[in-house]
Amino acid sequence: MLGAAHQTATAFLHHNANTHSRIHFSARAATDAYAFARERVLSFLGADPERYLCLFIGNGATGALNRAAYYLRGYRPQANTVLVSLMEHHSNDLPHRRVGQVRHIPLVGTSPTLGAIDVDAFIDLLRAEPIKYAAVSMVSNVTGIVNPIARLTTAAQAEGVPILVDASQAIARLPVSIEALGEPDALVFSGHKAYAPGSPGVLIHSSPYRGTHATG
Repeated sequence: MLGAAHQTATAFLHHNANTHSRIHFSARAATDAYAFARERVLSFLGADPERYLCLFIGNGATGALNRAAYYLRGYRPQANTVLVSLMEHHSNDLPHRRVGQVRHIPLVGTSPTLGAIDVDAFIDLLRAEPIKYAAVSMVSNVTGIVNPIARLTTAAQAEGVPILVDASQAIARLPVSIEALGEPDALVFSGHKAYAPGSPGVLIHSSPYRGTHATG
């Protein structure tokens, strides 16, 4: 798999040029390759291109999470709280602290046998105060626990709260389908987790957030 990625990247370097231009052959090749990559990612996730947009950010899921926090901060301006689970990698916790007050979603069980995100506790938090958005991982990078993302997505959207899913640890190990996950508002992963050359961050987000920040 890494060999195939290396061969593809090496072949592309013969036509390395700026994208979003068609004034010469290499620019057209780069633009078409960029569009193809976006289309392939959306297809891989089963994301409707009429509803979801794919962005590539240069520094892995950390960059994608920072970008997601940046645009989600304005979606519910009346709210100041961001729900983040207790199991999150720091890259899916710290960006949200710059947006508002982070409140942690508890996990099922008691220490040291903590499990997945507690859905009932999540629903209680959604209803306790205005929530700007929620950010959760599909799979823990520490324990490997798989969270009930579809249930979390359904609960969040029932309250009108956007939900952001970090699928970095799942992307190469489990089927990741936007539809099966309940159609979350945003999803991120790191390119290197899917054996891409380098480590582009991938941000998939739904059409309500297309706007001035959705370029790139």
